Amino acid sequence: MVLNDTYYPGWEVFVDKKKEKIYRVNGIFRGLVCPQGKHEIFFKYNPKAFKIGLIVSFISVLTIICILFVLYFKKPAKKGIIYGRAISKTNRRSKK
Repeated sequence: MVLNDTYYPGWEVFVDKKKEKIYRVNGIFRGLVCPQGKHEIFFKYNPKAFKIGLIVSFISVLTIICILFVLYFKKPAKKGIIYGRAISKTNRRSKK
């Protein structure tokens, strides 16, 4: 059987609810081999790129949520302390 639709990776075909192999026909069409008789044929588009994009998007959203969580609950720095050192008259740099 030949389906006059463009062959593209990610397509799956099921004949009588059993997965079968899709062949490239005439260079650009999709086709499959099935025995004579009446059959239920179901084509499903299931690309890998969509799954990868979904995983990357999910990880990105989790990362943003974690960063916002850390920034929201981070304790504010005390005045007079910069980078773990207390500022006093003895360790201030004088401007000349």
